[in-house]
Amino acid sequence: MVPATYPSTFAPNGQQQMVVYFLTSVAGLQRWVDYIPVKLVETGAVNSYNNDGFIAVAPIAGLSSQTQAWKEYIPVYVDSNATKAWQVSAVGYIPYSYALFGDASLQLDFINGASLDSRVTFTRSTTATRTNSSGLIESVAINGPRFDYNPTTLAPLGLLIEEQRTNLSLRSQEIDNAAWTKTAATITANATTAPDGTTTADKLVEDSSLATHSIIEAAAITYTSGVAYSFSFLIKKAERQTVQILMHPNPFPGTVAQRTAIFNSNTGAFVSVGSAYTSSSVTAFPSGWYRVSVASTADATTTGNFTISLCSDDAGTTSYTGDGTSGLFIWGAQLEAGAFPTSYIPTVASQVTRTADSAVMTGTNFSSWFNQTEGTIYAEGILNNTATSGGQIRRLVEINDNTTNNRIVFGRGATTAVARFVYTVSGTNLNGTSGQTIASVFPSARLAVAFKAGDYACSGNGSAATTSTAASVPIVDRLSIGADAAVTANSAANGTISRIAFYPRRLANSELQAITS
Repeated sequence: MVPATYPSTFAPNGQQQMVVYFLTSVAGLQRWVDYIPVKLVETGAVNSYNNDGFIAVAPIAGLSSQTQAWKEYIPVYVDSNATKAWQVSAVGYIPYSYALFGDASLQLDFINGASLDSRVTFTRSTTATRTNSSGLIESVAINGPRFDYNPTTLAPLGLLIEEQRTNLSLRSQEIDNAAWTKTAATITANATTAPDGTTTADKLVEDSSLATHSIIEAAAITYTSGVAYSFSFLIKKAERQTVQILMHPNPFPGTVAQRTAIFNSNTGAFVSVGSAYTSSSVTAFPSGWYRVSVASTADATTTGNFTISLCSDDAGTTSYTGDGTSGLFIWGAQLEAGAFPTSYIPTVASQVTRTADSAVMTGTNFSSWFNQTEGTIYAEGILNNTATSGGQIRRLVEINDNTTNNRIVFGRGATTAVARFVYTVSGTNLNGTSGQTIASVFPSARLAVAFKAGDYACSGNGSAATTSTAASVPIVDRLSIGADAAVTANSAANGTISRIAFYPRRLANSELQAITS
């Protein structure tokens, strides 16, 4: 598929790009032979051309040490008018999502920008953490937007939007503290560099007895029946590499075996996960650290706690004669009410709450680009977790009137990988009680909605447009990014938003499919 291109403003600071529109034929074009890369990140164009079919990236003037070959370039076909481009591959070569920016009246890029667009009002009443471009966990100030990075690949992910959460675990970085009970084990404080770059990671060391060598949260925590809880921590191998994780006793369901998970910090994978756990996850951080999480739903309202035990082998043997010196490193314990873990919340002597992120655009900052009669909204991001239930949506984006009565919403639904779209006017959903869905889209998604009275359509990751004859368009006055107007827990993205665009026209169904491909 061949897109035609022309220069267009990429960002408010005057950066330029090549804007992509899809045509129908690739006849006569040779891959890479007649192309130049157009740099999109820094001010000014940086070009290089080599007509033997290979683009010589290294000689391009102005490249910084951080520039990654191809990832910041679009190959542009050189014809008499310099108007055609061929989008060959999206993985590691061409940032295809720049194609969304043609005649868009709004362009928000949370991947390449160093700061938030001044038209967006961002609030969060507490500090919070993010993963920075070096893969380190760092604190971000009150009301500071968090531009998150993948701790494994260090790739930029976009604007992190999360619901409110509380870390119920005390002394999250001080395992040597009395808040943690040690059984047949000792703690060496500040034994190595932690995932935040400080020397605050402790070492759990077995003693020389025949016993289970473990730590346990000393203060009993009150759990509520029917509520899901996630326990996470960061671990790094030393002489030992395997641990057993146990959430116990009641209120968690099942036997001890069903509440047991075994994790190997050498392979970075779970050996086994008990059936009482509703989910588990592993995220690799630099320098051999792993963030490990398990979740379970309480079936009684009572107190309980959790234990981390050293294992002598990868089979999960916890009762063994220790040598008095072997162990592994632990940092960043977090217990939170929720079916999945969120960003790390450090604690000391008491539980700590991180409040919700809010990012909105209102007033003339909204009306200056929005067309009430017709338009198309595009958003791109990574949402790793489903909504809680039913017709709920973890938002990529929503336009609304500061209520739930008038809105256009899209994001991740309660069913695995499903995108959900809802159009509401005067309190009534016009495209069904729970809206419309597109399957197999998330966690990484590019979604778009085109609207006009009696003529709606939506697409996700290049799917054919799903249409609706919704009779009217909601009267709205704001853009809510990654949440609904009230920033409720069930609406929060709990993920990253990378790009948003608005076209002041109803794009054709074929264009919807193209820009989300």
